Amino acid sequence: NNFQRCLVVHQSHGVTVRNNVAFNTSGHCYFLEDGMEHGTVFDGNLGASANPIAKPDGGLLPSDNRAAIFWIVNPNNTWTNNAAVGGHFGFWFAMPVRPRNLALKLYGLNDAYAWPRKHPLGVFDSNVAHSNRQNGLHIDD
Repeated sequence: NNFQRCLVVHQSHGVTVRNNVAFNTSGHCYFLEDGMEHGTVFDGNLGASANPIAKPDGGLLPSDNRAAIFWIVNPNNTWTNNAAVGGHFGFWFAMPVRPRNLALKLYGLNDAYAWPRKHPLGVFDSNVAHSNRQNGLHIDD
């Protein structure tokens, strides 16, 4: 139980997030921050009951009012053996054209990692999503 995200990967690469349990969080639960994060492994994690932030300003992000268990802004990572229970979406590939926030200022548009939408999908295998308010797997177009 907490009043914010369960785990945030921010401006980090090659991190392993394994065997965590998060329950009854506010906003997106497991969260890739800006879109530059790559090479991260999410394995064997459970997220349950990511609640929307019902604030007039939409929380930290406007999308927090549709909280996902896994909010993904760069597909070039690995997700295996995870369970996403509840939340608006189980796994939400938000797929921004450019990185968000500070990453754009730090890396600029000439960096190869500055275009997360153009990256290949890493590994997405043996994950499960259920009891979500919308899709278990949602990919922005």
